[in-house]
Amino acid sequence: PLYLPNVQEIRDTKPLKVFFMGSTYTVHHNKEALRTVIAEIAPKMFAKDPDGFRFYILGKKLPAEFNAYMKDNVEYVGFQDTKVYLKAMDIGLIPSLFGAGMQQKIFEPLTLGIPQLTSKRGIADYPFVEEESVMYGANVDDFVSKLTKMKDINLRRTLSANSKKIAERIFSNEAIDGVVKEALAFVLK
Repeated sequence: PLYLPNVQEIRDTKPLKVFFMGSTYTVHHNKEALRTVIAEIAPKMFAKDPDGFRFYILGKKLPAEFNAYMKDNVEYVGFQDTKVYLKAMDIGLIPSLFGAGMQQKIFEPLTLGIPQLTSKRGIADYPFVEEESVMYGANVDDFVSKLTKMKDINLRRTLSANSKKIAERIFSNEAIDGVVKEALAFVLK
């Protein structure tokens, strides 16, 4: 609910600012998703469109082995206040290859209204729909293709508006209170 008041400006800029975030890269699934972004997706995007996209990596404890990838179109910015820093971003790129949990790194940007490209598995059963409120990638080439498609500002505006509406419906204080009340009623029966 804290992120819902945000209004994300969808800009027609070049390069488009794409971010990936993981809380810390000592967590295996964050490290592997990061590797996919900076060692596979970003270089392919640079070869395809050198001036079209710039990738920003947020999070703590970047392993030294990844420093070699911080070149061309990739920059490590470390830990940031996401409510502030992400306002300047255009696209969230959050592959969810494996792992468990709520995947805050996926839902926080959707709640902020940032157009997002992620893995379908990371959304679980939440009602975010491909090309209406989110974009889904299944492999590296799919992520590259979908990022290219997201150059369309009208698509990004649609994704932003629709993800925001869904997030307001399912993550508002009222929605969360309703879930808690329903759970309590069930337990107290």
